Amino acid sequence: MPELPEVESIRRQLEPLLTGRYVSEADSHPSGKFTPAREITGLGFEAVSRRGSSFFFILITGLKWLSI
Repeated sequence: MPELPEVESIRRQLEPLLTGRYVSEADSHPSGKFTPAREITGLGFEAVSRRGSSFFFILITGLKWLSI
């Protein structure tokens, strides 16, 4: 598990690279618990955020977010 300063550093590097770009393709494990990843195809990134050591990728729709 990375330490928090490293996580923030990575977030700061990712945000300008992803903001304004669009998801061209997405795939996920088939599960009834989660929204299929293909539903975010074509959506754009608005921001990259984090809570603790988890990243949150906020999509332009404002309704969906992606956590890794």
